[in-house]
Amino acid sequence: MELDLPSWYGLWCTCSVDFDCGLIDGHLIYIMYGWYDHGMLVYGLSLMYLCCNIV
Repeated sequence: MELDLPSWYGLWCTCSVDFDCGLIDGHLIYIMYGWYDHGMLVYGLSLMYLCCNIV
């Protein structure tokens, strides 16, 4: 999945170690992001069931 993100978009990804990706050896990915909306900093949190390559 490709996301069209603005250049000021801050993205951090951490993977938990207790997630079973089935056939793929990976982890659950938590994505937390922050952006400015009319001068106010808003935080959002997305929980994505994706597998990362972190071992």
